[in-house]
Amino acid sequence: MKKMEFVLAVVASFGTGAFLFRANLHTDDAGLISGLIFLSAALIAFLFRKPGLILGSMIGWSILASEVWNSRNVSGNQKTPFDFAVLPLVVTLISVLGSVGGYALRKRLSGQANPPEEPQENAPQENAPQEGTILEAEDSHEVNGPRS
Repeated sequence: MKKMEFVLAVVASFGTGAFLFRANLHTDDAGLISGLIFLSAALIAFLFRKPGLILGSMIGWSILASEVWNSRNVSGNQKTPFDFAVLPLVVTLISVLGSVGGYALRKRLSGQANPPEEPQENAPQENAPQEGTILEAEDSHEVNGPRS
């Protein structure tokens, strides 16, 4: 099952990266793209746990690839080297935050689904003798009367 989960995480991550790559080519809205990076990284990490945590942290790199692709085809708005130095840091930070958030939400919801059982007041204790055991009978002298 773990192997299949990893394969599905890789497929979902590449599909999400391709979507973000294409979306970034068609929009100039940085807020929309950063929100999509955050949400998609969180969703990948939520659905696929540890593989999703790692792969979701790299989802933003598709935006870097998209910007490199876009800069070589567009002559009007040239990117500076500073833009390409800051962009990987920003998209990686957004991806990691989304991925960690999705993973933490999954852990929290998994923990609430199986809360630890609280001991009941009338429940027998683990080390206490159970009703009808030999120890209880010897203590209460009910078996054969008092010992001599």
